[in-house]
Amino acid sequence: RGKDVPQLTKDATDHMCYVVDWFNENLPLEDEGNPGVALGALVCRTIASTCHRSSNLQQHTMGDKNGATISGREDVLIFADRAGLCQQAVARAPHGLVGSTKIVTKPATALTVEQLEAAVGTKSWDLIVFGYPLDPPRTNQVEDIIFQQSAVDKLAMVLLQTLLKRDGACKRLAVLTH
Repeated sequence: RGKDVPQLTKDATDHMCYVVDWFNENLPLEDEGNPGVALGALVCRTIASTCHRSSNLQQHTMGDKNGATISGREDVLIFADRAGLCQQAVARAPHGLVGSTKIVTKPATALTVEQLEAAVGTKSWDLIVFGYPLDPPRTNQVEDIIFQQSAVDKLAMVLLQTLLKRDGACKRLAVLTH
């Protein structure tokens, strides 16, 4: 094989060549009467099997043996994205799951360290949602991208430092990204 390479290279010169890589994809076969559905179903099953299901969430949605709603509403602090996805997620939470919410809508580029620390406060939050990474930069210019990412990264670091300083300030932290 190695001795054929110079001849093959010479033969391929001035000709269009396509390199074909073949790799096995274990995908389901499509149904003739319903094309395009099998892959979507596979993706849905894969996502559902990888999502973390909190036992606390199951208690809230299932209730106790007598059918009564289990108390234990969760206090949620949200550093919301500008598109409102975080607020929509809270609005769609199962009834009785969310107790008090505090939503910080100030953009990451305008929020100061002091304001972030004040938002966390001294309360013990069941969940803190950090949605700032969902926000796009002002433009696609390199300077704007770096400015946006730097602001989000700085606030994420300050949030983590604040939570480390205040033992018990947060039971769970969710960071939303693309």
